[in-house]
Amino acid sequence: MLLEKLKGLNVVIQTVFKTSNKEQADPLKGVLYDVTPVKGEVANIVAISSVPGMSEFKSERKHGVADNTVATIAPRTWESTLDVKRSKVEDDATGQVPAQVKRMVIKSHKHYGALIVAALNLGFTAELSDGKAFFHADRGNLVTGALSATKFGEAYDKLLAMEDGNKEPLNPTPTHLIVGVANRATAEGILNKEHLSGGEANPNYKRVELIVDARIKGKTWALVAANEGVAPLTIAERIKVGGVVAKTDLNSDKAFETDVFSWGIRGRYDASYQDPQFIVAGKGV
Repeated sequence: MLLEKLKGLNVVIQTVFKTSNKEQADPLKGVLYDVTPVKGEVANIVAISSVPGMSEFKSERKHGVADNTVATIAPRTWESTLDVKRSKVEDDATGQVPAQVKRMVIKSHKHYGALIVAALNLGFTAELSDGKAFFHADRGNLVTGALSATKFGEAYDKLLAMEDGNKEPLNPTPTHLIVGVANRATAEGILNKEHLSGGEANPNYKRVELIVDARIKGKTWALVAANEGVAPLTIAERIKVGGVVAKTDLNSDKAFETDVFSWGIRGRYDASYQDPQFIVAGKGV
């Protein structure tokens, strides 16, 4: 009887996964980051701890802690596991499981963006393979101070003036201003007011598109040129998150020792710094 109940629950979980497995729209994808299929090691991957939604795969699917460092490493493995107690299956008390599966899927789709936002915040301090932070005065992509109309103009000019390694102009066109909630009002005042307080026309009115993302903490802000064919950051994707794997063997050690059955997903990917010439950022206090 238990085996039949497990088979039925597995069908429900697999069905919910398939119907819920639609990629969530992320306003930062295609602007701040893209996804790059990779093989093996990737330079300037940032290993970030405490990112919600998925956990780094360690032995027995335990949460791991990674250092906030940048290195040439292989994309890490991430996992999300849903445990269902044997007693819940036996008592037909699994009514909340479909909602939990759906939530697991949604959180896995948001994980790319969560990694990228964490990498953005670390971009002022974590050193790349050349010994400098991603946002650095030597790269011409750092503005000091809080967001203001003046600082926005400074960032805009810095982005326009970007050059390649041969000192040839790149001529990137700024397209998006990305801020967190703390900078929302300031950013709207810079871009959305047609006239300034004195009645004169606002030169920055609708100059770029505004993205407010609550995942960006504090007063970090970034101006991005998103139409240059390459994003400033990327998700180095070795293995995309796949389907649900069921561990429902009645004779398994886990089922015997803990009275738990599990369903899990996994993928191999990581946030990586890609091109500092198409972004200028600041970090207010």
